[in-house]
Amino acid sequence: MSTYHISSIRLLLIMIVFTIFWYYFLDLPLGYGIAILPVTVGYTIYRNFKAAQSEKQESEQN
Repeated sequence: MSTYHISSIRLLLIMIVFTIFWYYFLDLPLGYGIAILPVTVGYTIYRNFKAAQSEKQESEQN
């Protein structure tokens, strides 16, 4: 598995654990900061997959 894919899985796990901890253990409301977190993680995962694709294409050309 590519390092980009492993990084994406780690980001998802961090986001899920953080959100659960924030909401259930600290009893804090889910505000804009938590709402922006999935968007940021989603964009980062998108960029990871684009980088993996470009790296694969680059290795096929050489």
